[in-house]
Amino acid sequence: MSVIQIPVHDMVVRDMPASLTPSEDTGEHKPRAGQMRAGISAANYLLLLDQFVQSAHAVKEEARRREKTFTSLAEQWERETRNLSSSHRIFAHRAFREIVALGRPAIPLILRRLQQSRGHWFAALQEITGEHDLVDPNDYGRIERIREAWLEWGRTRGFLDRG
Repeated sequence: MSVIQIPVHDMVVRDMPASLTPSEDTGEHKPRAGQMRAGISAANYLLLLDQFVQSAHAVKEEARRREKTFTSLAEQWERETRNLSSSHRIFAHRAFREIVALGRPAIPLILRRLQQSRGHWFAALQEITGEHDLVDPNDYGRIERIREAWLEWGRTRGFLDRG
């Protein structure tokens, strides 16, 4: 019996029987009557699928927790630095440093916040991404142009929807 690979989202389940083929009418994968290879049983396949689903739920929960943490820190940072004029004090603030410490997973959260408000999120984005030449030097100090450049950067890299 020949063996094929069946993709399940980002994983590939190997050693599924070739008899598990797309149905001509629906395109769904269905086993032919009574055929299964010893490499992986239907029960093991279901167990693997269940583990995948559990992992997906854990990833979703982690994303929710990260977003809640980010929102709390962002609100604190904005509230406590609103009346400061020293950029050193603004960007050295504990909440800002914790946001930067979230790293790459914070990028879409920062960009969405930047879409909704006019906060000074550029320093965090530069620090996390390492992008420092995003804006034309003639646009330095032009907050709206810098904001738009970062939002377009986020769209082109898939951190934000194009809509």
